[in-house]
Amino acid sequence: MRKVSNDDDAVSPVIAVILMVAITVVLAATVYIWVTSFSSQQDAGVQASVQATSLNRTGSGAQQDTIRILLSNAADAPFPENQVSVTVNGASATAYTNQAMTTTLASAGQWGNGGALYVACTPGGGNHNLVVTIRGSVVLAQSVRC
Repeated sequence: MRKVSNDDDAVSPVIAVILMVAITVVLAATVYIWVTSFSSQQDAGVQASVQATSLNRTGSGAQQDTIRILLSNAADAPFPENQVSVTVNGASATAYTNQAMTTTLASAGQWGNGGALYVACTPGGGNHNLVVTIRGSVVLAQSVRC
């Protein structure tokens, strides 16, 4: 028959609790760092204020309306022209940097804070669905009446 020993060779309950709490804290910190690394790798998109308004403009010959798109509060502006896209009713639109519509964004090269872009729209053509994207992020999706 085997005899039960009363030796105190095991870890005391206080030390065991301290070890379990320490292991839990280390694991929680590791998981927290791992999870936050995923969120920092995602593109936050472009943070900018973009407003669109309709303007009446009289051209030589026929009257033509325009849509003015203003850019402000963009921390990483100016944006190169190849990072800016403007569509009207689903079709790519030519964006101009002056209201006379003589200089295109492509020839100007960039769009910066406080700058305006101008896009032609059909007079009396009703609502125009305007979408402006910068670096692949939609910064404006608005219906504008010309």
